Amino acid sequence: MESTSKITTHERAQWSSDWQFILTCIGYAVGLGNLWRFPSLAYEHGGGAFLIPYLICSFIVGLPLLHLEMSLGQFSQSGTAVVYGRIRPLFHGIGWSMSAMSLIVSVYYNVILAWVLIYLWTIVTGRSGEWASCRNEYNTICNKYNFSN
Repeated sequence: MESTSKITTHERAQWSSDWQFILTCIGYAVGLGNLWRFPSLAYEHGGGAFLIPYLICSFIVGLPLLHLEMSLGQFSQSGTAVVYGRIRPLFHGIGWSMSAMSLIVSVYYNVILAWVLIYLWTIVTGRSGEWASCRNEYNTICNKYNFSN
């Protein structure tokens, strides 16, 4: 008796263009922290002199690690925990920690976004004067220097 089994194949999703893939990777790699902290880091560490080592380190360390992560994901067609677990069972935790860090960063960014929306709402509704003056007791610097409201 012959047994016939149906092999089910899952259609893999593909990017509609190369540019869509490149822009998605840039959006993944360049986060809010890069736009928010980079100008202050560059100012603190010497301006243009800081930019050269930053770019060198980004190309020497950042691009190979990004390429490694994308290649592992594309080759294995699985998530981070499974990929690193296949390399070495001990590395299974690396994948889970990467997922946990993504969750923590997303919560952190959502808190920043909430503060931005709160300040934007107070400006749009015309109540920005509430936080633009020293009317609170906890503003010790205003009380220390006797600033008037």
